[in-house]
Amino acid sequence: MAVKHKNIVRFLGYCYVEEMEYIDFQGRKVMAAAPQRFLCFECLPKGSFYPYITDARRGLEWKTRYRIIKGICEGLHYLHSEQIVHLDLKPANILLDDHMEPKIADFGLSRCFEEKQSKIITLKACGTPGYMAPECFTGVITFKLDIYSLGVIILEMLTGEKPEVEKGQKGHPEVKDVLESWKSRYKMSQGDNWLEHAVRVCTEIAIKCIDPNPEKRPEIHHIIETLVKTESTYGFIEDVTPISLNPREPEAEEKPQKSLNVKQQALLQTERQATEAAKREHAESERRNEELTKIEQLQETVQRLVEKMTNKESENHVLRQQALAISPAAKSLAAYPKSPFQLKTPENGNSLNGEVKSSPELEAEEKPQKSLDEKQQNPRTTTKRSTWKLKMS
Repeated sequence: MAVKHKNIVRFLGYCYVEEMEYIDFQGRKVMAAAPQRFLCFECLPKGSFYPYITDARRGLEWKTRYRIIKGICEGLHYLHSEQIVHLDLKPANILLDDHMEPKIADFGLSRCFEEKQSKIITLKACGTPGYMAPECFTGVITFKLDIYSLGVIILEMLTGEKPEVEKGQKGHPEVKDVLESWKSRYKMSQGDNWLEHAVRVCTEIAIKCIDPNPEKRPEIHHIIETLVKTESTYGFIEDVTPISLNPREPEAEEKPQKSLNVKQQALLQTERQATEAAKREHAESERRNEELTKIEQLQETVQRLVEKMTNKESENHVLRQQALAISPAAKSLAAYPKSPFQLKTPENGNSLNGEVKSSPELEAEEKPQKSLDEKQQNPRTTTKRSTWKLKMS
């Protein structure tokens, strides 16, 4: 089964190695294979978020804590949707990346349910004391075990205290005590009730999750719906300036700021989103225009090459027509390719070599000549001067 979610630590691979070693077997040394198995997960350099929540007044800001709570809920919702029960949910098994995004890890005790299966019976209790639900000791495994662990984690993030089971105490902190603890940390102005409401909602969720009766614990998707409703009603939780708890640190000079109500915050958020969308659309439009410009330039280059080739071919055709029109003999030469001949003139007997085509006109004018001895023997013979016509192209 492949488990992939932004709030689940990513599994990269595994390694299986066998090493040979000597062992004692029936009183003698024998060579045996010792297998070793390793699982490889993504590296999260910040480690677990447990060191960040041990002190609620000096640790993480509320915005970061709220984002971690919501991320854990989303990761747990994904596991339950895949029929997986973690069974060992605790701060040490929740790692943080560089952006303080939580990732659930360590699935060594996890169980997978079959489709439509609601519980598993086991003889061995599993989990970590302080984060284990009471029914876990009865051997009944359900999804509500993870809900109980989630409630303990949320309370620990709100109060900065370890689970009460480790202290041997019973019960849970009151909502008003948690609210007063967070109010004393921040300078709250009148009308700024978003922090109070968010802390109240998270505290109520945690108290419901640690109810001894599993049936009264909320489902994980109901928890996420409550958080989403809180954000939509009061806007996204933002940090406010905490009170300096170190008396040696001088408090910075405060600048008066006008608190914004919920509607103004929503309008500002909408304007920012619209501005970002317009910037993205403008950048995309410029990119498309650049691509169209490159395509047009390429088309123009191709068109110029085609026109140049067409003009060149037209010029070659005109030259061929002119060459054929220079002499009628060129037409006959075009019909008989490369017919070599040797021609002697009657005046000096020099030879003319060339490549011409045979012509009926030349054949009609060509007459046999008598040799010089015959002319001397027969003086009566009238020697006619032959006229040679050479038609060359």
